[in-house]
Amino acid sequence: MNNQLTLNSTENPSIKPTPLKLAGWFLILLGIAAIVGFPTAAVAIDLWLGFVLLLAGTGQLVYAWNLRTHSGSVWRFLWAICYLLAGSVLLLNPPSGIVTLAFVLGVLFLVEGIFRFFLAAQLTTHRLLLVADGVLVIAIGAVILSGWPADSTWVVGVLVGIRLIVSGILLLTVGPPFQNTTPL
Repeated sequence: MNNQLTLNSTENPSIKPTPLKLAGWFLILLGIAAIVGFPTAAVAIDLWLGFVLLLAGTGQLVYAWNLRTHSGSVWRFLWAICYLLAGSVLLLNPPSGIVTLAFVLGVLFLVEGIFRFFLAAQLTTHRLLLVADGVLVIAIGAVILSGWPADSTWVVGVLVGIRLIVSGILLLTVGPPFQNTTPL
């Protein structure tokens, strides 16, 4: 009988690199990078979000233009302008964008933590892990909002980094049972 550990993923399916495992490790590495370089991470998050909002605003503008003869076209144009303005503010003034982003993240994390509790109540496995994650996310949201706006730069970088690490760990631990399931 062979008692040696094998590194061949075809012989040992537990070490086979699945998309969820790769995503989990990627999130962990991103989280570590965000914590180590929190000022850079905060600016990068702000600029990335600004760019995404500009792209979304451009898409909304094209959509509004194509439907300009239909009812509600004014609202579609106003919606596109809101996206474009929000993206421009984040790109043109990152410090103000970081402060706003810190507030939005604080609220988002509070809501996400509450949703984790609801998810834990519906699942039969990994409940404790999801409840712990919910508590952590609510605590992160509370820390962000308690130090807002003065602590916005480090909060955005460090706490988003922690959040990425925990999400990566969740993918590594909770994700594998769902790897081979069929979506609803």
